[in-house]
Amino acid sequence: MIIGSTAPFSQSSVLVGAARGIIEDFITFHQDQQPEGEDRPVGGEHLQILVGTCWSEIDAAWQLIQSDVNITEACLKRDKSIPRHVAIRNRAHNTLTTKLILSALDRLYGASGSSILSEKSPSGRLYQDVKAGTQHVAVNQTSGARDAGFMLLNPDMPWSYPLPS
Repeated sequence: MIIGSTAPFSQSSVLVGAARGIIEDFITFHQDQQPEGEDRPVGGEHLQILVGTCWSEIDAAWQLIQSDVNITEACLKRDKSIPRHVAIRNRAHNTLTTKLILSALDRLYGASGSSILSEKSPSGRLYQDVKAGTQHVAVNQTSGARDAGFMLLNPDMPWSYPLPS
């Protein structure tokens, strides 16, 4: 058993919220480009696929976070600690949620050119903040995978890195 908490999920949750805001700004930007009186869908098929895919990745990250929080809270209420397999799952999912967030936003950034996500726009600064936030130890792409891999490869060794609490 490993003593743990749901605290590491709080930063991931904030990053998901910020990423949703960036996507919503991207959508609003393109809606505002639509000429008035035009009765046609906003954006071409490529843009629609891009927005839909990015939104689904951010939503998948949110679903993983919610699931992990629910499982962790149930373990903590029942046992006051979390089993090793839950700790492995949580750390691996921290890596996955970070990758989902960054993948979606990087594609959106690439598609935006120098418009909505430029460094001078509020959304561009938020994009940079989200990228910086993913380097925090609780949600870093490599630390979660490293920790999960350590526990999977060394099942008999005590957990040598304390989980963030």
